[in-house]
Amino acid sequence: MGLFSGLASFCTNAVNTVKSFFKSSGPALTSAVASYSGGGSSSYHTYTSHSTTSTTYDPDRVKAAQLEKEKAEIESSSQIKLAGMEKERLEYMKQAQLDIIQAQTESRIAQERARAEGFVKIAEAVTEMQERLNVIAERRIAIIERGTLQAVREAEEFYAELTRAIQEENDRYTAEKLPALLEILGRYEAGSSAHTLYFKKIDEDITLQATHTTRQLESVIKRQERMIDEIMAAKGKITEQTGNITAGMLEAMREKLESIDVPNLPEMKEIPALPS
Repeated sequence: MGLFSGLASFCTNAVNTVKSFFKSSGPALTSAVASYSGGGSSSYHTYTSHSTTSTTYDPDRVKAAQLEKEKAEIESSSQIKLAGMEKERLEYMKQAQLDIIQAQTESRIAQERARAEGFVKIAEAVTEMQERLNVIAERRIAIIERGTLQAVREAEEFYAELTRAIQEENDRYTAEKLPALLEILGRYEAGSSAHTLYFKKIDEDITLQATHTTRQLESVIKRQERMIDEIMAAKGKITEQTGNITAGMLEAMREKLESIDVPNLPEMKEIPALPS
């Protein structure tokens, strides 16, 4: 699994958990949920008491097809564009490109899934999350291109650590908090104002969890800004130092040349005139 992958999938998993709960609770409850969410949208439809239709999602197959389609292009273009880079840097670059493709694919799946089940706010939260991931991807590549390998390694380790932390937090939410909220929802009579209000709270809580992930991504962007500033400042100092060294070398050479004693050339004898 690449860096930042699985973040948008949290929303898909949360929606699936809610949907499974409603499905197992019977037509009356699912009809009440459809009423709250507006009955789904477009060709997708939530469960109702009159008929049951569903759309089969296969995120793994979608992601695999998308990744395989673009992986070959990345491999070939990287060899041309990054031919002068170190092997390790090249691998970081290719992986960064694959990661953003995977993250974008997961985001599209999560958005479609959320909208299909009437969770518009969650879909909007995923869109916001993806916007932050796009910025991170752009700056991640910039750091790989311009930074020292040591700086790149440190950045990649930071990304991996943060991704693991966010995923663990989201997994706990889906496995523990969300089922507990749904259990409480089941205590209310389907279609009652209390049931509708509490379901709305659950919708907002899932959205809040997704928004929390987005805020964590914003902290990554700020750190990347500092890293890029440091990289450019370091390069500026190196350029300045190189210029000073070059100027110093030229001055030393000039002084050395001036100190060299040039021997006096012998006086030229007068050449007699040719006879007329």
